[in-house]
Amino acid sequence: MCAVMAGCGQREVVQKGDAPAQAEAPVASLPEEKQQASDPEGLHNLMRVSDRIYSGSEPHGEEGFESLHKLGVKTVVSVDGAKPNVELANKCGLHYVHIPIGYDGIPHTAGEMLARLVKDGEGPFYIHCHHGKHRGPAAAAVACIASGETEGKAALH
Repeated sequence: MCAVMAGCGQREVVQKGDAPAQAEAPVASLPEEKQQASDPEGLHNLMRVSDRIYSGSEPHGEEGFESLHKLGVKTVVSVDGAKPNVELANKCGLHYVHIPIGYDGIPHTAGEMLARLVKDGEGPFYIHCHHGKHRGPAAAAVACIASGETEGKAALH
């Protein structure tokens, strides 16, 4: 139950008297302000990409880790190059794994580590980069493919 949405178009504005509007546009195409308004405290760009995998920004402060705990997340995976705040995660009952990747793709070894983690680790998982817009969602896609969760659609939580 997972897919990555890319290149979502803008919502079409339908004027009164025009043909009936189509179903609501995917959540991922909403303006950034509306997406962030629905994000839990201390998290940005939160996406639930499967029943067991979330993606988003680096958790900010204790509020971010508490929000992850409330979502039921058990393991936080940082693919950012910065050192993760393991102590704060542990304080909130979360396990932290660091698998740094760059903007030039996911190296084979990092992909293997993500695959092994989602197969053998304790989920649900929260996979993040700094802003939650590029590396984190790409790594979440790899995790979904590795876990066999490849149907469905990504949506904001």
